[in-house]
Amino acid sequence: MKKILPLCLACVLSSASVYAQNALNNNFSKRPIANGKTELVGEKSELKRVRITPFETEAPQMTNNELSLIPTLADVWASSFSCVSGFSYATHFNENLTARFKGNNVTSLFTVFPECASSVEIWFRKEINGVNVWSTTVSNLDSSNTNTIVEIGCNYTLDGDPLYVGYTVTVNPLAFSPKAQVFYSKEVSDTYSLLIDFNTGSGWSNYSSGMGSLFIGLKTDGANGLKNYDICFSYLDASTRAKSGEIGVIKGEVTNYGAYKATSLNGNIDGEEWSVALPDTLGFMETAEITIEKVAQSTPGRYTQKYELTNVNGQPDTYADNTQSNTFISIGNPYDRVAVMETLTDIDEGWCPAAIVAHEEAQKEFQDKYIGIDVHGYTGSRDPFMTTSYKQLYDLGFVLPVSIFNRNYMTYPDYGYDYVKQYINDVISTPSEAQIDITSTLSDDKKTIELEAIATFGLDCEATPYSIAYVLTEDALTATQANYFSNQYASQTGLKLSDLPLEFIPLWNQAGTYNATFNNVARDIYNCWGIENSLTGKISNGEAKNHKLSISTPSTIANFDKVNVIALLFDNESGEIVTAAKAKLGETSVGIEDINSDDAQNDAQIMVTDGCINVNASNAIVTIYNINGQVVASANIANNGTISTEGLNGVHIIKVCTNNNTLVKKIIL
Repeated sequence: MKKILPLCLACVLSSASVYAQNALNNNFSKRPIANGKTELVGEKSELKRVRITPFETEAPQMTNNELSLIPTLADVWASSFSCVSGFSYATHFNENLTARFKGNNVTSLFTVFPECASSVEIWFRKEINGVNVWSTTVSNLDSSNTNTIVEIGCNYTLDGDPLYVGYTVTVNPLAFSPKAQVFYSKEVSDTYSLLIDFNTGSGWSNYSSGMGSLFIGLKTDGANGLKNYDICFSYLDASTRAKSGEIGVIKGEVTNYGAYKATSLNGNIDGEEWSVALPDTLGFMETAEITIEKVAQSTPGRYTQKYELTNVNGQPDTYADNTQSNTFISIGNPYDRVAVMETLTDIDEGWCPAAIVAHEEAQKEFQDKYIGIDVHGYTGSRDPFMTTSYKQLYDLGFVLPVSIFNRNYMTYPDYGYDYVKQYINDVISTPSEAQIDITSTLSDDKKTIELEAIATFGLDCEATPYSIAYVLTEDALTATQANYFSNQYASQTGLKLSDLPLEFIPLWNQAGTYNATFNNVARDIYNCWGIENSLTGKISNGEAKNHKLSISTPSTIANFDKVNVIALLFDNESGEIVTAAKAKLGETSVGIEDINSDDAQNDAQIMVTDGCINVNASNAIVTIYNINGQVVASANIANNGTISTEGLNGVHIIKVCTNNNTLVKKIIL
């Protein structure tokens, strides 16, 4: 199953105070891309913070039979927005929580209704846009039962499946310019813990990452419920990479579902014991990031491992399903990893200038360790740079702009470049089990492009769980871009110059719509999750495999001199991008800076004689480049072979990829 990206954040035009709080408090947690598919459209909608003081009330205490997404019920905050009848709130109870209450009957719901409500329909659903599996209507609401905690009787038996709980509001017709309040805890207890449908036709918006959890909880009656010691994995990295014999770090997240606070964890990896001291005391429904260290296997390869949680605070964990799997990749010959940032953006979305800034800053700082791809538009967009080939990513329901790193992590670039930088550093700090090079040739009539990628691996595999995708991007394109960072929007957004990270200050001085230059604009991808069977067969440490693809030139290209070709190497099991390479159209990613000196460990020999190059190597792919990185000759060598140098003069680069190593040398002809 391919990894997808379910997180959506509504960074909205009128919620500048929410934006500023997120950016300054760094309360956004790194999460991996999860399997599955979100139903949430996540369109940006208007929401404005109206008060920043806790909602003062005594809240009911948590009991073992109480099902809630609110970590601290007494710490409730409120925001307001203009409303119309038919708007809805919802929260999500995931399967980790509902499974612990399976068979129990929900007896009551407690929440806070907004003061604009004359009646509400409370409902339970299996899918956010699905049918109600239980509902009730509460009528004749007034000031005595709004803006205060109310408890409503329910009658629903939990079956262990995930559950959306929400209510739809009928606005009091006597209200003048009615405002609705949303009451929430600032803790994020679930990916979809605060959802709002404003009844404007744009569907559900997800405010979980930006605000927290909707103030709503359930009481149940039955034999099941919270245990004293109960903690489980919220997620675990799908894969971990390390050089053979060296320590690799497995990153994950755990959530406490037990009645007792947690301070330490114990577990095992296929029977090998490990322990973790939690960074903070972990209360009910609180989550903490953890790291587990393990020495990579001495033999290079891919190893599936089972991780189990067994003890909390030295006491046995009472919940049975506490296991996760991970692929540990032991690399015999590690390569430097390249970070790929794919940013979904649009010229009409005013927070998207942050995508331009993020790329410019990353390119300056990380140079050839970084590749940026900006994916414009979505179905129905007027963006002139829209491409439909990335539809599989757009269909996942992101709020724009969003930056995705090697198909594994994501952040919102309008939070500031510091967030982007964090993820790029995470990617490049991990070794890669392969390197990849890309070359291309444009036909004389400019109707066809020939692409070739060469991947060299640093491990052994009986099969090849990898594939290649190609991306064409174009630089120096121009169009008008909406800009909510502009001082022209300050009265609507509430943004102040002092709120902005330094890199956004130039946007403050730009107009609300300005003429922008766009680089690394995606023209096409072939294909979005890697070309099936593009790499096949057994892999040996040091072996090179190549793949060729002939494509028709996209009609959208404006200037062939500004086109780049990119090769992405995918891990088919996790869906993440292992590494990548980039070159100008008609050139190659191999340059003089990549040249290695003679190495006694290399099993290839190169000799230059009059009129030819002699290569002595076993099962080698030989490629010759000119000083500009263009491919001028190539050949497959079984044991030894000769390549003619007729017509070649000056400095050239020869690359020999064998089953055991890669040799790159500079030669003078």
